[in-house]
Amino acid sequence: GGEAGRLTIVDLAGMESSKKSYSVEGASSAPQRREEAKNINTSLYALGTVIERLSASARSGANSGTAQQAHVPFRDSKLTRLLQESLGGNCAVAIVVTLRTEPENIEESIGTLRFAQRAKAVPVVVRP
Repeated sequence: GGEAGRLTIVDLAGMESSKKSYSVEGASSAPQRREEAKNINTSLYALGTVIERLSASARSGANSGTAQQAHVPFRDSKLTRLLQESLGGNCAVAIVVTLRTEPENIEESIGTLRFAQRAKAVPVVVRP
């Protein structure tokens, strides 16, 4: 009896803009809010780096006929360590992103769409 399958669902916080984060909360919670925003952004940056490396490896492999084995920094955050098996290539991955449509959120929305585009390029390589 081996493992038949696994479903991993992860709900990620959005990237925290320092101006927006600090203006929402009162002054008394500003240091905690800054630390929380920093931790969120660090994890999301690490995830973005992993996704970029995985999709870049797929692109270079498609161009040269052989997949490049670039270092993928899964150990850079707890989030990427947690998702390593899911992103490692032997899984089908679906990503759902949400966007805010207000004009003041256009930069964040474009960044989210670019992330989704890179994630879509991560290859699925079924291993026996």
